[in-house]
Amino acid sequence: MSRTTNWTDMLSLFASIAIIGLVAVWTVENGFVTGVLNTGRSMTWQYIRASGITAYILFAVSTLWGVALSSKAVKDWSPGPLSMLLHASTSWLGVGFAALHALLLLFDQYVPYRPVEILIPFTGPYRPIAVGLGTITFWLMVLVAFSFAAKKRIGHRRWKLLHYTSYAGFFTVTVHALLAGTDAGRLGFQILFVLAALSVAALTGYRAGMSKPGKARAHQG
Repeated sequence: MSRTTNWTDMLSLFASIAIIGLVAVWTVENGFVTGVLNTGRSMTWQYIRASGITAYILFAVSTLWGVALSSKAVKDWSPGPLSMLLHASTSWLGVGFAALHALLLLFDQYVPYRPVEILIPFTGPYRPIAVGLGTITFWLMVLVAFSFAAKKRIGHRRWKLLHYTSYAGFFTVTVHALLAGTDAGRLGFQILFVLAALSVAALTGYRAGMSKPGKARAHQG
C-alpha cells in the first residue's frame, strides 16, 4: 500500500472524528444542553439522554478506529498493542455509558421500566421496536467488547467476523437514537447522528474498496 493511501486513510479517520467533535461542540454552544436542563423535567431523564449520546459518540469513535486498524495507516505510527488497547478501551467506555443509559430507565418517573424490559428487546412500554433495537445493539457491544480478551480462544477468524457485526450494530443504534430519542427533532441532534453514520459508512466503504485484490495490486505497483 502506498504512502499516499496511508495518508488518505489517516485524514479520513481524523476528519470523521473531527466532524463529530465539532458538531458536538456546536450543539452545546447553541444552547442545546442548557435548553434541555431548563425544561423542568427530572434530572434522571437528563442523565438518560446525556449518557445515551455519550455512548453513541464512543461507539462511533470505536467503529471508526476499528476501520482504521484494518489498514496500515495507524500501524505506521502507533504500536499494535497500543492501538488495540485504545480500541478496546473506547468500546468498553461505550458499553459502560450504554449500561448507565439503560439502568437509569429504572428510576425514570415518566416512563418506568422493569429490569426484564431493559434486558429483553421489544418488551418495554415506550416505543418497543425503536428501544428494542437499542437493546440488541447493547448486547452486541458487550459481545464485541468481551471478544478483545477472548481473541486467542475463539481464533482470529471468528473474532474478525464478530467485529464485522459491529458495523450493523452501529447503524441499528443510529436508528434507535433517531426513532426513540425525544430530541430527534432537534437540528443539532440530527446533524450529529447523521454525520456520524455517514462518516462510518464512507470510511467503511473506502476501506472495503481498497481491500479488493485489483485495488491492492494497483497501489502496490
